[in-house]
Amino acid sequence: MFWLGSIIKLACTKKLRSYFYISKVVILYHGAYLLLLVHGMGILLKLLDFSNR
Repeated sequence: MFWLGSIIKLACTKKLRSYFYISKVVILYHGAYLLLLVHGMGILLKLLDFSNR
């Protein structure tokens, strides 16, 4: 019965590790997306400002 518990614990830690990995990837992806969005907005505002002159 002891090895069964260790296998379950191992599976849980593996699942947690993969979950942390996925969340890290998601956070990185969202960060890059937000950076691109902010950068794009800045460029758009500059273009609008340039066309208004």
